[in-house]
Amino acid sequence: MLNYLMNSEIEVEKFIQDKNGKIEMQIPFDSKRKRQTTAIKTEDGVRVFVKGAPEIVIQRCVSFIAEDGETQDLDEDKISAITGEEVVKRFARKCYRTLLVAYVDIPEEEWNALKESSNNFEKPEEIDSDEIEAGLTMVGIFGLMDPLRPGINEAVKQCNSSGINVRMCTGDNIDTATAISLEAGIISQEDLAHNEDGLLCMQGSSFRQMVGGLKSEKLENGTNKDSVGNMI
Repeated sequence: MLNYLMNSEIEVEKFIQDKNGKIEMQIPFDSKRKRQTTAIKTEDGVRVFVKGAPEIVIQRCVSFIAEDGETQDLDEDKISAITGEEVVKRFARKCYRTLLVAYVDIPEEEWNALKESSNNFEKPEEIDSDEIEAGLTMVGIFGLMDPLRPGINEAVKQCNSSGINVRMCTGDNIDTATAISLEAGIISQEDLAHNEDGLLCMQGSSFRQMVGGLKSEKLENGTNKDSVGNMI
């Protein structure tokens, strides 16, 4: 993303320096939330930036910046078009991972009240993100390509010829994961054509349901370890 901005002749370094000392709060990315949030101090309050999985972040957006730079309302039809064939799925079929960037401006008085109710944001996991990440304006969607490493296809072929059935586990969008699996030779178009039961490419929620759900086990050190049940 930084390379894209620099190639677009944006003064990236200046913007990075300008935000020094102005970061009010950060919620790191994690696989459950599928997004990352940062609040930057402004003259009138804060600007909250959110980036993450389009299908997740867009549900918190109420508007978007159109091609002419004007802000327009974001309705359900537009959301379906963006997360479907018009943008996200089109990127995914080309093995691009997608990242939606959005923001919302929060006045200083409202922000201070949110800060006070969240213990000054000392613990990110306790922050009420439903209030902070609401009413977002979508800036755009980035398509990110992470090319296969050299030798991946050959390694998959060698495993297959040795009787090893290769499968990929990833946090990617299901369409992106399917496209990457095809490119790597893990699955073929013929496999997809005969995938009537839907088990060839499946999402984590479906897999966990098949194997008996997610189970939590308390370890000796007091932490919890999540695991899936036994497959029947």
